[in-house]
Amino acid sequence: MRTPFERRTDYFLPDGREFSVEELKKYRILVFVCFLTSVLAFGYLAFSVVIGFRMGIYTMAFSSVVMPGLPFALKRDANRVVVANIYVGIIFVNTVLITSFSGGLSTSITSPYIAIVPMLGVMLINQKAGFIWFFVVIAETLVLGIAQIAGVDFPITFNPDVDAAFKLAAFLGLVVIVFFIVRDFDSRAESALQRVEEEQQKTQNLLLNILPEEVAEELKATGRAEAREFERVTILFSDFQNFTAVSADMTPQDLVAELNTCFYAFDAIMK
Repeated sequence: MRTPFERRTDYFLPDGREFSVEELKKYRILVFVCFLTSVLAFGYLAFSVVIGFRMGIYTMAFSSVVMPGLPFALKRDANRVVVANIYVGIIFVNTVLITSFSGGLSTSITSPYIAIVPMLGVMLINQKAGFIWFFVVIAETLVLGIAQIAGVDFPITFNPDVDAAFKLAAFLGLVVIVFFIVRDFDSRAESALQRVEEEQQKTQNLLLNILPEEVAEELKATGRAEAREFERVTILFSDFQNFTAVSADMTPQDLVAELNTCFYAFDAIMK
């Protein structure tokens, strides 16, 4: 049973599954980015049709169908890590294909999207997955870059007259995605800092509960407390008669409240 001083670390989804706070955050972020990507994919699909960009049509049509289905897979007990890797993998493959058919690494405006993949791995899965996707991206970038240096032709397979519009649309999408990634990391940093401050305050309150303030401050500052000599001290010994029998008929909350009242009374008597 959790005491009133413990931070809640378990949550339940509507279907009854239990999640930790961090797991629940990643679950919600994954659902959000899936729907956000679906919206962007529909927009780029329409744009690809207008400019006659076949690879854009194929990749965005696939994303428009698959991305909205990933949250429903989660709802049907699909493993979140698997679903998140599928999502990141789709982003990776789409970026490689679109870059390869829109001028290559040095020309295509979509090439910077590849840098988002490791970030998504960390944000949606964990740091280990982020490192794996990082090395995958490094390898893919080297392959495309070396191929282009070696003279491999990466064609622009859409009307060159709309190149400016294509770059504008791709750049806007990049800004939107990077904004939400940075916002998520900033939110996590603030949340972690807040938890640290709360834990520090709880430690401070606990020390002040059991030690004089000057001793508590000394412990915080030096990690130890010097012994002190007092000419007179008062010690109160107390015994709760029939405590076991009485407490057996009380709820934990009532018992703690009763003991709290008694100890406050003891403190007042001692003063």
